[in-house]
Amino acid sequence: MQRIFLFLFVCASFSACKKTNNDIPDVSSFFGRFNGFAASITNATPPGSGVATSVALNVPISASQSNGSYTSVISGRDFSVSFTKATLLFSGILTPSSSEFQGFFSVGNVPYLTPTVPNGIAIGYVDKNGVTWNSALGDQTGSVFTINQTQTSGISVKIEAVFNCILYDSGGNKVMLTGGMFTGQFKPL
Repeated sequence: MQRIFLFLFVCASFSACKKTNNDIPDVSSFFGRFNGFAASITNATPPGSGVATSVALNVPISASQSNGSYTSVISGRDFSVSFTKATLLFSGILTPSSSEFQGFFSVGNVPYLTPTVPNGIAIGYVDKNGVTWNSALGDQTGSVFTINQTQTSGISVKIEAVFNCILYDSGGNKVMLTGGMFTGQFKPL
C-alpha cells in the first residue's frame, strides 16, 4: 500500500513540474532537406553557427497608403535562407501600426508568392557556390507553408513555421526543399 502512495506521489510531483510555456525561443533556426540532403542553421544567444537579421521594405503608394514586405534572413557558414512575407497594405507612409503588422502574420497556411498571388511567402536560398534560388521563380503546386505559432515582442513578430517547396535558379533548375522548419523574427522597420 505504501508503494502505491509513493508511486502516486511521484507521478503527481512530475506532472506538477511539466513545462507549459509555449513561448517561441529567442533563437532563430532553420532545418530542411535540399534534394534530400539535410541542412540546418541556428542563431543562438550567445551566437551559434548563424547570424539572423530582419529587413523591412515599406513603400508609399499614395499620400495615405503604403505597402510593405518583410524578410527574415538566417545565414550560416555555407549558405543562407530568407523568408519574405508580402504584401501588407497599410495606412500612412512610414510603417504599419503594431496591430496591422502583427495581424499580417496569422497562424495558418500561407500561399507562396507568384505574379498572380501578391500576398504570400517567398523562400530564398543562396547555396555554398553563391547560386541564388527562390520559390517565387516557379510553380509551387503541392507546396505548403504553415505558420504554427506567432508571438509578439514589442512591435516585432516571431513565428514558427513548417514548409516544403520547390526552389528555382535563374536558369529554371530546381531544388526540392522538404521537411522545412523555421523559427525567426520579422520587424516592421
